[in-house]
Amino acid sequence: MSLQEVTPGATAPATSPVAPIDDVRAAAQRLAARRAEKAAEAKKQEQAPPSEEVETPVEESPPPQEASEPEPAQDEQPIGDATEGEPEPELPPIEPPGSWTQAEKERFKSLPRETQEYLAARERERDAELRRGQNEAAERRKAIEAEQQALNQARQQYESALPILLQTLQSSSEFADIKTMDDVTNLAANDWPRYVQWDAHQKKIQAVQAELQSAIQRQQHEAQTQWQSFAQREDSLFAEAFPEIADPVKGKQLQDSAINALKEVGFTQDELVKLWSSDRTIRDHRMQKLIKFAADHIEARKKMREAVKKPVPPVQRPGTARPAGAEQEAVVKALEEKLKQTGDVKDAVALRRAKAKLARR
Repeated sequence: MSLQEVTPGATAPATSPVAPIDDVRAAAQRLAARRAEKAAEAKKQEQAPPSEEVETPVEESPPPQEASEPEPAQDEQPIGDATEGEPEPELPPIEPPGSWTQAEKERFKSLPRETQEYLAARERERDAELRRGQNEAAERRKAIEAEQQALNQARQQYESALPILLQTLQSSSEFADIKTMDDVTNLAANDWPRYVQWDAHQKKIQAVQAELQSAIQRQQHEAQTQWQSFAQREDSLFAEAFPEIADPVKGKQLQDSAINALKEVGFTQDELVKLWSSDRTIRDHRMQKLIKFAADHIEARKKMREAVKKPVPPVQRPGTARPAGAEQEAVVKALEEKLKQTGDVKDAVALRRAKAKLARR
């Protein structure tokens, strides 16, 4: 009989329980046994010896350089310097500044690279600033030269117009009747307004004359300055080719020989003085060289003509010994004849050497 069949208000029989006690107890025992079985299995696994576990063979590998730093992945680049042991790429050397001396350049090469970079950068900045200043100075100089050239042209035009202006004022027909001081006195006494005009005209003439005189003096001074610069430059170039001109004795001899050579071809002393102090052609260092070469040639010919003729040695007879120096005298005689015909400086030098050799015998 079930609970649903019990009539309300009726009392259930004592022998009919709601759930069997044995079933509940059996279920509890089974649950406890299962829990005990799980606990035993867990304890058994914890207490099992290591030999019972399956070991996986591990390959030995070299220990890492630093255990605290993880190895980089294959597709990642290492951070920092290059790999240890690999040489760093050499940086190109820094060239020392070109304006330094050789000793300074050698000193520069021994400095640390950081110092070299600093010095090279400073030198580049200095060179750039220097070039900029030079360019600016060159531009200013060009502007000044252009302005000076324009001023010189304007001044030349003004000065070239002064003589024409003066001649025009002096030949004016407005006051042609006033020629003497009596004419001026009568004009002042009888025609005062015209006298004032005449006086202003005369003052204008005097002002133009003063300007013209000043221009002439300035031109003369400028021409003299330019001539002195030209003469000094040409004389210096000649002295570079012939340094003996600076010696008081040799220089005087060279000048005298040049003057004598020019006089021999027809120049007078006055002409030479004037040409030397004003003519650019004869003062040119190239012309001075030509004059010196001509003077040397004329001097050599003069010495050749003034040379003392040696007597002809006697004819040697057969069987007799020739006198000492006879051969050398014959050589001297032959050179003298040759020099008379050629007039060459080389022949004159050879003759002098032959005579010196003969004198030593």
